[in-house]
Amino acid sequence: MATKICIIGCGTYGAYLTRGLVEKFGNDIELTVIEMGNEKTKSESEMGVTADSGVARAAEKGRYFGLGGTSARWGGQVLFFDERDNPKNEADWHTIVEVNNQYKNRVLQNLLGDTVKIADESDNKGNEKTGIWLKYTKRNIFKSLDKSVLKQVQLIKNQRVTGFVFNDVKNKIDNYQDVAHQSIHGLKSVIPSKIEAVLCQNTEGVSQRIDADVFYLTAGAIESCRLLLALNSVHNVIKSNDLGKHYGDHLSVELFKIKGHKPVIGTTNLLPTIVNGSLVTKRLIVADRHQRIGFAHPIFNKEVKVFTSIKRLLFGQQQLDFKVKDIFDGLEFLVRFAFSVFFLKKMYAHRNNWSLQLDIEQAYPNDNSIDLSEKMDKYGQKAARLNWKVSESDKRAIEDIKNDLQTILDKQGVDYTVVYDPNIEAMKIEDVYHPVGFIRLGHDENAVLDPDCRVKGIDNLYHFSTAMFPSAKSINPTAAAFCFIEQHLNTVFTRIIKGKITKNVLEMA
Repeated sequence: MATKICIIGCGTYGAYLTRGLVEKFGNDIELTVIEMGNEKTKSESEMGVTADSGVARAAEKGRYFGLGGTSARWGGQVLFFDERDNPKNEADWHTIVEVNNQYKNRVLQNLLGDTVKIADESDNKGNEKTGIWLKYTKRNIFKSLDKSVLKQVQLIKNQRVTGFVFNDVKNKIDNYQDVAHQSIHGLKSVIPSKIEAVLCQNTEGVSQRIDADVFYLTAGAIESCRLLLALNSVHNVIKSNDLGKHYGDHLSVELFKIKGHKPVIGTTNLLPTIVNGSLVTKRLIVADRHQRIGFAHPIFNKEVKVFTSIKRLLFGQQQLDFKVKDIFDGLEFLVRFAFSVFFLKKMYAHRNNWSLQLDIEQAYPNDNSIDLSEKMDKYGQKAARLNWKVSESDKRAIEDIKNDLQTILDKQGVDYTVVYDPNIEAMKIEDVYHPVGFIRLGHDENAVLDPDCRVKGIDNLYHFSTAMFPSAKSINPTAAAFCFIEQHLNTVFTRIIKGKITKNVLEMA
């Protein structure tokens, strides 16, 4: 008998997991995938699941629903954690780095094919780190699932998971009055909590039940956290004190405008190149005095309206808003840009004017959190509430690194203007969001996930998203989480399948 699997969410992680499960296990599984959206990628307001966000914008501007999820809209850079992200030699980060090192080549091959060669670790030296943008036509990972994969999947679209059904063994013990209370408590503590089914409904309120043996929660960082909080408010089974806590993100701020100088810092040329249609970028790993990690990187052509408008259109932010006059004003730029991209195979920095931007991790632990709001969405479910802010220690870390980079620029004789404003409330000048920390994996008792990415307290529920990492460190962490999916398929799920086969053989005997 095949193992029944249910994946909740077919965005970036759900699509990647679907492909891996079908390719590796084929006829040994029966796979059902539930997606709140459909082929059209929608924002949270378009989906009717608007979060209670305050100054945080990660939910409003940084998440999308539908097949392929947020990466279908944003694309993203393929990067991995390495030893430089663990300067304090912490045990959990050692595990994270080890898994990334072990599986990154597999992930690169899946995402980039032959382009994998340019991301060799030898390129990542000193404080340089190489990233590769997914091609515009390849950023929707769901579209990489060919017909041979999809024909083995029951894909349920336009359905939102609204509840979980657990095994009723513990409930039966609760109702058994002839056993001493202490014995009941002891017996219940060793019985695993297993999900039998999920309940989901469409926008018309029509519900259905999906039964499975193993469940995967891959609905995105914020929605997955909301679902776990809602689950625990009813069933109280998750064995963690940190669910929803220590919500971090990259603080993303412009530090300097640089005029008439090639995009070179120290010995590192930050001008992106183009290899096999993919944009290859360099960033500088930086740290404050307390070893809080971030990265400095360039932003090009912000002052050229025709460029910024096209860029925003490509990433789904808005319609084209420039006029014919803007095209004529930018004609020199467009000619030079096209020549550089198509013939020189590199990005063009107009008149060598560019900005140096800093993305830095927030401290872990921190006082930020996600919980359930009293605000209801159109499905009748409680919305997520994002309690997020920039702390004074965050601002000090930014100031530390700004001063260090300013010293480097001065030594190089670079003409620059300091543009950093410490009073920016949300610390987000670009719509780049990497929510982390609030569904953290780890070896300690407060971690929400164990090192196998299983939700602690629930025997058959696993989770994958950026929220599993304590921090985002020096990378965009999407591909880093794919490494944990690869590890799971190679170890944990292989054990599940072997156990199921053994059980079936014994039952037949």
